[in-house]
Amino acid sequence: MIGDWLDFILVMGLLTINAVIGYYEARTSSAAINALKSQLAPTAITLRHGEWAETPATQLVPGDIVRLKLGNIVPADVKLLEGDGMKVDQSSLTGEGNYPLANTNT
Repeated sequence: MIGDWLDFILVMGLLTINAVIGYYEARTSSAAINALKSQLAPTAITLRHGEWAETPATQLVPGDIVRLKLGNIVPADVKLLEGDGMKVDQSSLTGEGNYPLANTNT
């Protein structure tokens, strides 16, 4: 009789510990997801009405001229007007690993 209660208490204790760890992990992962979401909606430096201004990527329209600098996330489909030795990392689009960056030679 005592062995059954001991097993019950042990299993309930392990389930409680598992629930506490799961709750903690869910809270920390939601913070990481929110940080990633903030990077998915970047802003862009655009030329509108003859002035450069910071514009949310959601407000970009065809014909906007976007200024890109080293390390910028490209906020939308863009047409490259000019560049000097630009390197593009397309691994997030193609699913490739961390391979050397492709040189566009533009």
